[in-house]
Amino acid sequence: MNRHMKIELQEKIAEEYACIEKYIKSRAANAIQQLEESYGKIADYRKQLKNINQN
Repeated sequence: MNRHMKIELQEKIAEEYACIEKYIKSRAANAIQQLEESYGKIADYRKQLKNINQN
């Protein structure tokens, strides 16, 4: 009985780690997307500044 409970608890622990990993990957993907969008905006703003400075 103890062995069965240990195995069951180990499986539950593994499931929770899988949930954490899935959550972290999702958040990381969103963060990367936001970084790419922000860098794109920064590049655009710099081009606009350059054009203003040339005039």
